[in-house]
Amino acid sequence: MAEKTITISQKRTKETNLVVPLDEVRTIDFAFKSIASGAWETSGIIYTIASGKEAYLKQIIATPTIDAGGVLKLAEVVSGGYSQLLTLNIASGETKTIDTLMGPITSGFTVMSGTPFGGDVTLVVQIDPKAVE
Repeated sequence: MAEKTITISQKRTKETNLVVPLDEVRTIDFAFKSIASGAWETSGIIYTIASGKEAYLKQIIATPTIDAGGVLKLAEVVSGGYSQLLTLNIASGETKTIDTLMGPITSGFTVMSGTPFGGDVTLVVQIDPKAVE
């Protein structure tokens, strides 16, 4: 019988450490924005996505900086306007963290016009997780 040997080559550094290819974890990015209550879309843009790329919303962290809570309305920038993605009710003094997976989004994330929320918003996004390496 013939013997068959299959070899899978692995790239190694000069120090013989295994080279790990780019993976999904390395595509994570974040954006921080302080939003005034009543902000318009153009002043409430939180994250802009480069042309030809797509992003997935992974996490939202929102904290009101005024004494009152509010409603944060996030939207996706689309051709000719904005498309609402989600509505978060946030109580005064509360930090709300939402783990999610929304996407793909191709233009960016912004607050909806006149959103009654004043505070800090952090978005964690994943950019082109399946890009060719």
